Order: sequence, then structure tokens, then C-alpha cells
Amino acid sequence: MTDIDTSEAGYGFTCAVHLGAAKCWGGNFYGQLGNNSTVNSRTPVSVVGLSSGVIGITTGEHHACALISDGTIKCWGRNDRGQFGDGTTTDSLIPVSVSGILDGATKITAGRYNTCAIVSGRAKCWGSNGSGQLGDGTNTQSLVPVDVLGLTSGVVDVAISSDSSIGYAVACAIDSLGAVRCWGSNAEGQLGDGTILNRNSPVYVQGLTGQFIQVSVSPGTACALRNDGKSYCWGDWTSGQAGNNKAGFNNHPQEPLGLGSGVTSFGAGNGFGCAIQSGALKCWGSNSSGQLGNGATAGQSTPVQVVGLTSGVTQVSQGGDTAHFSQHSCAVINGAAKCWGNNSVGQLGNGAQGGYSSTPVQVVGLTSGVLSVAATFQYSCAVLVNGGIKCWGDNSYGQLGNNSTIDSLVPVVVVGILNATDVAVGADHACAIDGGAMKCWGNNNAGQLGDNSLISSLIPVVPIGMESGVSAIAISSYSTESTSCGVVNGSAKCWGYGMAGRLGTGSTANQRVPTQVVGFTSGVKKNINVKCARVFIDPGGSYPLLGR
Repeated sequence: MTDIDTSEAGYGFTCAVHLGAAKCWGGNFYGQLGNNSTVNSRTPVSVVGLSSGVIGITTGEHHACALISDGTIKCWGRNDRGQFGDGTTTDSLIPVSVSGILDGATKITAGRYNTCAIVSGRAKCWGSNGSGQLGDGTNTQSLVPVDVLGLTSGVVDVAISSDSSIGYAVACAIDSLGAVRCWGSNAEGQLGDGTILNRNSPVYVQGLTGQFIQVSVSPGTACALRNDGKSYCWGDWTSGQAGNNKAGFNNHPQEPLGLGSGVTSFGAGNGFGCAIQSGALKCWGSNSSGQLGNGATAGQSTPVQVVGLTSGVTQVSQGGDTAHFSQHSCAVINGAAKCWGNNSVGQLGNGAQGGYSSTPVQVVGLTSGVLSVAATFQYSCAVLVNGGIKCWGDNSYGQLGNNSTIDSLVPVVVVGILNATDVAVGADHACAIDGGAMKCWGNNNAGQLGDNSLISSLIPVVPIGMESGVSAIAISSYSTESTSCGVVNGSAKCWGYGMAGRLGTGSTANQRVPTQVVGFTSGVKKNINVKCARVFIDPGGSYPLLGR
């Protein structure tokens, strides 16, 4: 499957638009794959009757809806709350048309048990309505689309919480003047109207000025983006997830992170994050090992300036494993590599070991010529402008690639890498692109090195079939569930730990060699890895989930 236009994951299943066709995979108990079956599928299947003309797709808990190029909408799967909008509560294994929407639909969005759309500039919703989430002035379930009060023309955007159960059933929209309005559950202040009262018709989010262009809603929180690039959020901040120094519920919009404009890059570690703003680096969150770099170890719910990194920062990477309380960060500043945080095995690369540094320290020998850095659990690597790679820190499985298992407190050269353009680091194995070839080294307990063995390697080996044409790489960061993926000649391949189908190969077995990701045989642009071995592939700008 290539040229993915859009994709969305429901509860245990995923749907995507591929060259105008709707395809789904995963769980299928209620027929949510739309292929006239209730049999689960590990590979994408075609949705009946939607082989062309599909321009958008959305998923609820067990239902899905597609936006068709003629302005109509079709839904399938579970319909116990009227989430199809077809006037019934009958489930369907194949798409059925939404009643009354004959043309003009431009956007669809699904919640757990309800669906909303923009139709000829009007916001319409249908399905469950226990908290007033349909916005029609009632709390009565509707089996057909109803108009959202006051949003009958010029609606710019609409969004629903993915969990529309009691307490989290929220919807928001941007009206013709660029103002944000919300309705539904408000127990956590997620309507942003200064109260905690549920509303069955739209209310204005208080304190927002200017013209907004996009809105998003999560189960307890809503955010909106203004046309000048600033964003605001409101609702549940019990974990300080806004970075705005407010915990608990916040029923008035706040500017997330307090960063304002000029942010060019974000990075996230385990329990902490960092952002580059106008060349300066700021971090927030957990700080037990000094990983925020602000000279302290107290956690921060607002961004703090990393000491000494006030300009010239071009890249940042975070490592960590919450199970082992080991966090550190590394950054590139004016071509030099600096690291801070936990240093239990020398992962800061400054020639010392033990304890931590709450301010950045210079990585020995890397004062210039660094292109990028990659930090993980207990080691770090850097790609150099001369095409080489150097790594430092823990080397228990040979993950430093220097033909040794001895830890190093300073950078060592990875053997045989001469023309590197990228490096990816996992808990105890690493991979790189070297002159178009993919090379991997370190632990191989699940076959993640791709050389058809389970033997770890102290030096880089080439995964079978990845000798040339490799344009992107990604690996997981969890040692007991290690996977590797690469894009070779536009085709996505993955290997290593395969439980739950996370490799996307149509199997749950481990794979010792690069194996074709089903449907992604050409045109894939890049892939991205996230922690705990979840893998996403990006063909054409979207990220369909492979596995769980």
C-alpha cells in the first residue's frame, strides 16, 4: 500500500485511504473492516464498494466512516447508538449511506459512539447524545444527522473526542469568524467556558482572540491553533501535560508550554520533553537525573532554559527507560555535541562515569563536525560530517559497534561506517544508513539485526537485501521487544520481534531477515519508530499503525 492519503486507528483496528480506496485491518468483531466479514485481518482488506473516490476516513470505537469525493458519507461496523446516521441501529458489515447527506460533505470525524461532519458549511452530528455532544439543544440520541445549533454556515473545522463515553463526550468547531465553540461534557473544563457544566449546544471558548484554523479534542482536553501559529489548550491538566504550570482542571484556555512562536523542533523522552525555540533549547517534565539541563533535579511543569544552550541548537535527542530511572539528553549546538542527565555508564561521553550532570557537558572530541545525535537508554551515538559514526556509553551487547563489549566513557568509532547519513539507536542495538546500505550491530535476540541469525554482532552487519537503496530507518527502543525497519527502493520492510503483528508482515512470528510490510511495496517515503516497539510507516505524509 503506497501513496496513503490519510489513516486513522480505532479500537483494535485501523483504516486508511490508499489511492482513493478505503482499506482496513485488525479486529473485525462488528464488521468494522467493512469487507462483509467478521474475521480479523492482519493485512489491509478492501472496504466493499469503496475502491475509488474516497478522500477521508475516520474511526470510532467499532465503526468507521468514509468521506466520498461526491460529498456523501458512508459508514460501517457497529451501529448500536445510531453512529451510522442511517436511521437505524443495525450493524453493517459493508458501508451504508448516511441519511440526508446527498452532497456537500467536506469533513468527517468520529467519536466512540457518535459522528460529526461539515456539510455545505454546516456542522452536523448523529449518534449517542447523553452529554449533549450532538449540540442540537437536547440530550436525545439521534439516528440521523442533526444540525449543531448556531453552526449552520461557514464552519471551518470540527472535532470529537475519541472517547465519547459519559464524562468525555466533547465536540468543538471553528465557526465562520474563526471563533472556537464547544459542546457536550464539561466535567473537566474541556469546553473552555469557565464552568464545569455540560452543554447541549455550542458555547464560546472564553479568552480566545484572533482567527483560529484548527481544533482538536482528546478525552479530557481540547486545543486550538490560531492562524499566527500560536496554540491554546484547556481541560484536564492533572499530569501537567500542557507545560503551563497548572495542574488539575483548567476551564480557561492556556498557551501550552509557554513557548509562543519560533518553535522549530520538539523531542520527547520518558516523562520529559524539549523544544528548540529560535535556536535555544528548553525542556520540561521529570528531572530526577537532571535531564532538563537547568542545573537542578526538581521536575518542571513549565519549560526551563537548558543552561548554556541559548542559541545555535539545531537538534536534540532524549534517552531513557522509566523502569530503570535512566534519562539523559544530547543536543547539537553549532556543530558540537553536548549531553546532560544520567551518566551511570558514561552515556554523556565526557570521560566520567556515575551520578548525573544537571547541565550540558561537552562530549569529548566532538566540539565540531557533528550532524546529528541519537540518545537512548544508556548510550548515545553521533553522525559526523565526515561520514563516520561515533558512540559512547553502555556496550554490553556491542551496541557501540567498535568490536568490543567494553563500555566507553568517550566516543569510539563504529567500525566500517564511512558514508553515514543517519543513525537510529535502540536499547541495545543500533542501525545506520551508510552509503545507501543499512547496517546494524549489537543485540540480536529477536533477529533485529536482519542477518538471518540470532547471534549478536560487535560490528555492523548488513541486513539481508538492504545492501543499497535504503532511504530511511527506524528501530524500537525496548530491549526485549526489539524491531528494526527500513525503506529500501521505496518499499517498507521490518524484522525482529513480531508479537501482535507489529511488523506488519501478516504474521505474529519473529523475523530474522527484512520482511515485506504487506501493501507497502513502493513509494514509501520514510518510517518513524516510537518506544516500546510500536512502528509507524509514513507513505506520503500519514502514519498508519502497524500492530499494537
